[in-house]
Amino acid sequence: MSTRDRARPLMRELADDSTFPRDLTEQERAILDFILDHEWEGVEQVREMLRGARATATCSCGCGSIDLSATPSPGKLRSPSPVPAEGVTYVDGQPVNVLLFIDDDGGYLEFTWYGERAERLPYAHELQLARWCDDGGLANFD
Repeated sequence: MSTRDRARPLMRELADDSTFPRDLTEQERAILDFILDHEWEGVEQVREMLRGARATATCSCGCGSIDLSATPSPGKLRSPSPVPAEGVTYVDGQPVNVLLFIDDDGGYLEFTWYGERAERLPYAHELQLARWCDDGGLANFD
C-alpha cells in the first residue's frame, strides 16, 4: 500500500467527477511550482515526476485539494517524508496550509483551511514556506 493510500483516510473523500482527468489550472500549477522550486531531499526526482501532472480528482468538501497523476519514478522515491515541503499564507484573513503529499504513484496537493475556507485558493506569490516551532506549531501563523 502506498504512502498516499495510507494517508487517504486522513484526507477527505475524493469527489467522483467526470471532468477528470484534466490539466492543472494556472493557479494550481503555480502553487505546485512554488513548492517544487524550493530545495529539499529528492526534489529533482519529484520535479521530473510531476512535470506533466494532471488533476485526477478533487476533494468532495470543496477545500480545493487535488489528486495528481505523475510520470512513474525511475527507482524508489528518495524523499525522506511523504510531505517534504509545504506553503502557508492567509487568504482573505483565513489561514491556509498547502501540503504536497508524494509517493511513487503521484501526489496530492492539499489545502488545509484553519477556520472558514476563503472564496479563492491562494496565489503562489502569497505563499511562504512553512516554518515549524519546537512545540510542533506553525511559526507562520499567530
